Amino acid sequence: MNATTTARFGVLNFWRRLPITAKLLLPLAAVFGVILLIFAVVVAPRLNNFVRDNVQLGFNTESQRLSSRFERFFSTAKAALSELAASAEIAELGRAIIAENTARIATQRIVVSSRIANTLLATAAPFANIRFVRVNGDQIVNVRLTNSAGGVSPFFFLTDPPPSERGQIYLNEILALPEGRFYISDYVLRQPAVSRSGSTRLSFQIGTPIYSGNVLVGALIGDLRPEPSFLEIMQPNRSTIFDFTTVLLDQRGNLIAVASRTAETPVSLVGSPNFQAPDLLPQIFEAAQQELLELGERTYFTFTLETPANADIVNSRWSVVISKLGQEAELVNLLSLARDLVVRTSALFLFVLIVLAVVVQSIVSPLRRLSRSAQAMAEGDFNIRLEVRSQDEVGQLAQALNRLSDRLNETLRTLERRVQERTRNLEIAAEIGREATRLRDIDQLLQYTVDAIRDRFNFYHAQIFLVDDANEYAVLVISTGEAGRELLARKHKLAVGSNSIVGQATAQRRTFITLDTQQSEVPHRFNPLLPLTRSEMAVPLQIGAKLIGCLDVQSVEPNAFDQEDVQIFQLLCDQLAIAIDNARLLAEQAQRAAQIAELNRQLTRTSWREYIAERGAERLSYTYDLLAVKAADGALVPADSAAQTIEAPIQVRGEVVGMLRVQENPELPLSREEREIVQDVANRVAMVLENTRLFEQTQQALERVQQLYQASRILSSVGEIERLYQVAADRFASHEALDRLIFLIAYPTPSHDAAFLEYAYIWERPPERFRPPAQRVPRESFPEAWLPKASAPYLANLQADLSAHESLRQIYSALGVQSILITPLVTATRWFGVMMFHSQQARAFPATFVQFADALSDQIAISLENQYLFNEAQIEARSNRVLAEAAQVASQIGTDFEMGVSDLIERVALAANFDRWWFGSVRLTLTGVVADRIAAHFPKHSPLQSLIEVSLESSHNAITEVLRGGQVVVVNEPHQHSALKRLDAELAEAFGKHIVVPIKTGNRTDAVLLLGRSLVQ
Repeated sequence: MNATTTARFGVLNFWRRLPITAKLLLPLAAVFGVILLIFAVVVAPRLNNFVRDNVQLGFNTESQRLSSRFERFFSTAKAALSELAASAEIAELGRAIIAENTARIATQRIVVSSRIANTLLATAAPFANIRFVRVNGDQIVNVRLTNSAGGVSPFFFLTDPPPSERGQIYLNEILALPEGRFYISDYVLRQPAVSRSGSTRLSFQIGTPIYSGNVLVGALIGDLRPEPSFLEIMQPNRSTIFDFTTVLLDQRGNLIAVASRTAETPVSLVGSPNFQAPDLLPQIFEAAQQELLELGERTYFTFTLETPANADIVNSRWSVVISKLGQEAELVNLLSLARDLVVRTSALFLFVLIVLAVVVQSIVSPLRRLSRSAQAMAEGDFNIRLEVRSQDEVGQLAQALNRLSDRLNETLRTLERRVQERTRNLEIAAEIGREATRLRDIDQLLQYTVDAIRDRFNFYHAQIFLVDDANEYAVLVISTGEAGRELLARKHKLAVGSNSIVGQATAQRRTFITLDTQQSEVPHRFNPLLPLTRSEMAVPLQIGAKLIGCLDVQSVEPNAFDQEDVQIFQLLCDQLAIAIDNARLLAEQAQRAAQIAELNRQLTRTSWREYIAERGAERLSYTYDLLAVKAADGALVPADSAAQTIEAPIQVRGEVVGMLRVQENPELPLSREEREIVQDVANRVAMVLENTRLFEQTQQALERVQQLYQASRILSSVGEIERLYQVAADRFASHEALDRLIFLIAYPTPSHDAAFLEYAYIWERPPERFRPPAQRVPRESFPEAWLPKASAPYLANLQADLSAHESLRQIYSALGVQSILITPLVTATRWFGVMMFHSQQARAFPATFVQFADALSDQIAISLENQYLFNEAQIEARSNRVLAEAAQVASQIGTDFEMGVSDLIERVALAANFDRWWFGSVRLTLTGVVADRIAAHFPKHSPLQSLIEVSLESSHNAITEVLRGGQVVVVNEPHQHSALKRLDAELAEAFGKHIVVPIKTGNRTDAVLLLGRSLVQ
């Protein structure tokens, strides 16, 4: 133990040995000394700082008040001009000025004047007028506010020639600003129109430049007359104790206004008769911003008006100087009062200290007696009684210790009783929990639990709710008594979160108790079947975060539940929740096992049906005549009415896949053991048959994989699409039931919403009977189900699918088609079409063939996409080459414009497989818009050879549609397109498939170009 620790323990022991009198008096003396020290060291300097801080706070408050008022002043003026500058009327006037359209300028002057007049009437900014000034200084618009008999009204001041502000400094400054910035001029003093006092009025010019696009067209300038606003803004603050004098200066240091609470005129503006400029020393402006500066008997505070409102207003960094004379009397008196208070407090404290010493001695003696008695109680003697000698606090303390002794005796007896009850309840809960975990049937488990809780704990009613799968309702699953049977018959349930104790317990997942159903704040829903319920407790059943249900117990006594019951039943409910969850898991496992067995039977049934469908039922029947095994034609045993047949089912995974029939010899009937042997043989046969089937199907699957691999390898090496179709057809030709294979390809683009389907390739067994109705047919010709978008095969239902396609039904009926399989040719990004398989046999395509066709269709789709991408790359390369050549030809076009343009279009068109084109310039005539041919090319003997001029009013083709709308027009089916519907069939077909493109300058169409090809390309 070191010296410091020894000293600390010595001081503590000394303090502990001190009498109570010394312990009371010594701290009081120490407190008195500390108070004096604190006043000398802390309070006095802080009072001085407090005085200065209050002065600083007064200046800061005044500066913030003025800043906020000036911010509103600048914001109001700037907002009015910003709204006008952004208006559609000003924008239209700017466009008219750029266009030098005198008529539009004159019209827009009136519109803008009206808009400015509305702004003058609506804004709170003190504008005398607002003007629109052009770059040369000429006023286009000048709207003023005038006084009339009805009040203030705008006056449109328009003169011709307009007044000019050329050479004004503020105009030059405004025009030099970027868009969105403002400039406020130095003030000028204007003589009012009528003035008897000889005073002048302040005037500021504030403005912003006006741009149309990126072109400066003028400025929007307002004449601010701020006298009323400045008088209100600079009005002295009457609520402060300080007599401030406030001076407002502009950015160049010119005085604008002076305000003082003690002056005869609180606020005077420059130019007014009573305006007196104060003397401001240069040191005031050299001091730091917002810092106190003491010069002589005055204190100064300077700040600049820098607010978000005037940040973008040039020349608006005005300054404000606030000053006051000397220290305020109230603050000086505060220091004197504090010193006097300390002296008087010290004298009073000494007197109290002397009196307290006398009183303490009279208190300590009874306390010693109480201390000895309390020590005896602490040692366990609660039968001690203290003598009460007075009715003061000491006597009351003695009485309290006597009552404490009685209470402690009673509490010990109560605790012993409650410990016994809690031990009993824990034993009952543990017993119920052990029995609940032993049970496996959930209904038996729940019934035992509620009966045991009601009987063992002597409750009025007990019931269990389980939440549904949606976690929306707590459903009653078990209940006690006649009332419980009635509630179960009603299928009683409560919504999770409803205004009931069960609803709240399941929603908030915590225990709820209603101590008295007649006056409790906890929600309780009265149940007429349980009228005697006076208290209720609901405990949630949950495992971790998983809510299972709720246990609800009710008693006929109020206040029947306490916190100990909550702990006991929460423990019981945790065990019950685990037991319920285990019982559920066992039931679910049993159910899953049954489902797996059923799925195995279904899978076996389906597999054998497919196997029998492929092999043929007549090929899977055999007879044994005790000499040899022979194939049977469906009859398993010879017909013999005198013989008795014994049947033993051949079962695989519980599914009957065949039958073993044995014909008895009438003279030697089979014994029971022999019949059992027959069944055993059937079971062995089932195992052998299942293994055989699996082996055969595995071999078939391997063969299909091999075929698919070979087909994929061959398809990936095929370079032509026609050859691709032939290879695919060769792969499917080995299926004997297949009569026809058709490739339907999307046209014109490989997408599911293509307008047409093209018969790209047809394979069929001889004789070839199928003739498509057309090379390309609309997609609506086929049922929508036959054109699956996703990569999934479709077995057609001919009767249902063709109910709305009579022509297609007749074609297939004539061909004798009974089965159709459709597999889509789809990749991740493109839909190329479908493969359609025809057969004259019913149910000709088993699942194995469907799977093979689906897999091979994916490989064919990938090969088609590779070809498509390769062709796209070639087309793009050819297009780039042609565009480069075209650019070279275009740069060489000379004086023979028509020949050069014709050569240019010919190179582009031929490279893009266009065999016809027409190029013409657009002009405006008295009768309308006309396009004159400059260069054209059409096939020989085409009726379009004579197409020299296209008129918007008299012609009807895609060129007129472009002249009318200015947009690109694409025509793939000229017979059906709305732009050519008035033409006869020959003329429409002469246009072919074509595209018409406008050639524009800005929004004006100067020429049109038509490029096309024949309908068969």
